[in-house]
Amino acid sequence: MTLEMKMKEERKEGRKEGRQEGRLENLLENLRSLMKTMNLSAEEAMKALALSPEQQKEIAPLL
Repeated sequence: MTLEMKMKEERKEGRKEGRQEGRLENLLENLRSLMKTMNLSAEEAMKALALSPEQQKEIAPLL
């Protein structure tokens, strides 16, 4: 693999990580909005957005 190919792959991976972080921040913002405007608990908000139990375990500490 050439240096140029390696750099291109690393940039691609960096963009992927950035998109994942953006999706997480967006999800947290949506959950907080539901909690505030609809007066939902964190668990209720996560269920409203159809998060799996595994996702709920990961997300709950971030709220």
